[in-house]
Amino acid sequence: LELGISHSCGQLIITTDADCRLQKNWIETIVNYYSSTKAKMIIAPVVYLTTKHLWSFANFQALEFLSLQAVTSATAKMNSPIMCNGANLCFEKAVYQQFNDAMNNKTASGDDTFLMFNIKHKYKKSIFYIDDIRAAVKTEPANNIKNFFNQRIRWAGKTKHYSDKFTLITGAIILTMNLTLFFSFWAILFNYSTLYFFITFMVKTIFDFPMLWAITKHYKQQRLMWLYLPLQLVYFQYVTIVSILSFFIKPKWKNRRI
Repeated sequence: LELGISHSCGQLIITTDADCRLQKNWIETIVNYYSSTKAKMIIAPVVYLTTKHLWSFANFQALEFLSLQAVTSATAKMNSPIMCNGANLCFEKAVYQQFNDAMNNKTASGDDTFLMFNIKHKYKKSIFYIDDIRAAVKTEPANNIKNFFNQRIRWAGKTKHYSDKFTLITGAIILTMNLTLFFSFWAILFNYSTLYFFITFMVKTIFDFPMLWAITKHYKQQRLMWLYLPLQLVYFQYVTIVSILSFFIKPKWKNRRI
C-alpha cells in the first residue's frame, strides 16, 4: 500500500481488494461525490455476494455484513465514524502524507481503520459515507466456518490498538449487550428465568429491525430479511465467542497463491 501510494500521481487514492467486483461507474461515482464534498476521506459500501438458496451460509453473512454497513454509514453521518473497509475507500494523497505512520504498521490488520482514525482526529467533519449504490463493490463471503471465524477474530484482534474514545465506548456497549444475551440465554439451561433473556432479546430485535430493513431495501436485498430472526439468535453467541477468542488466538492472514 505504501509503495503504491508513493508512486501514484493523482490527487485521490481509491483502494479496493483483488477479489472485489466493481461496477461500471464505480470510480466516476466516487470522484463526482468528492467534487461535491471535498472530503478528506470517503467511506464507500462493500456488500457480500449472495446465493439463490436463501438459507445458505453466504446469505447469513451477507445480512450480518449489511448490518456493519448500516453502522458504518450512521456513525459517519454523525461525524464520528467507527469503521471503514479498505475494499472500498477513497482519501486524499496529501492528507495521507501528513502522517508518519498513517496505517499503524505494527499491526497486521486494520490499516484502513487506523488511517481513518488519524484523519478523524485531524479532520473530524471531513469523512463522509457515500450511499450511492453505484459506488458499492461486491465480494465473496467466507466459504466455511473456519475461515469465517479466522476473519472475525482477526478483525476483533485489532481493537486492542484503538484509541478513539467514541469507537471504544460504542464497542463496549455493543459487547455488553451481546454478553448479557449470551449468559442469560445459557442460564436458561440451569433453570434460571427466561424473562430477562426474552426482554433483552426483544428490545434488541425491535431496535435492529428498522436499520436492517432500510439497508437491505437500499441494496435491493430485502429477501435476506427472512433470515433476520435466526441471525438474531446466532449473532450474540458468535460475537461473544469471537471477542473471547481474539484475546488468545492469533489468526492467520488470508491464504495467498503465487
